[in-house]
Amino acid sequence: MNIAWGSEESHQFVTNVGLITTKGVLGYNIMSCEWMHQVSYEPGMIAICVDKENFTNEIIKKTKEFGVSLASTEQTKLCSLAGGSSGRDVDKIALLESLGFKFYNGKKIKSLMVADAALNVECKLVKKIELPSHTMFIGEAVD
Repeated sequence: MNIAWGSEESHQFVTNVGLITTKGVLGYNIMSCEWMHQVSYEPGMIAICVDKENFTNEIIKKTKEFGVSLASTEQTKLCSLAGGSSGRDVDKIALLESLGFKFYNGKKIKSLMVADAALNVECKLVKKIELPSHTMFIGEAVD
């Protein structure tokens, strides 16, 4: 059975919104990601699922690192804008900064992190699992 995008069944899952940050050949990037979950306490690990066609997928495969920021309730506009276009076409960081959103440099990864997020975790890739439409990236929390 398939679970169709936007279907009644798909709306039964409770999710949060993560903001995935990376740094690739075109500079800093950010995307919204609902499919993310803590998968280990010790060591701390987070799994994210990213569409295979997404620019972020390509960047994580090359750099083997990513940031995870759990959006605060005040960051709904940021989430919408981060998920509404591709980093191949739009400098989303510059757009978001022009709207007053702030970022800071990661301590242990080369990416930016989202200021004022509910939680920020810097991750190093430890495993990738190719699924039919997405890649699951499992990152170990390094900061």
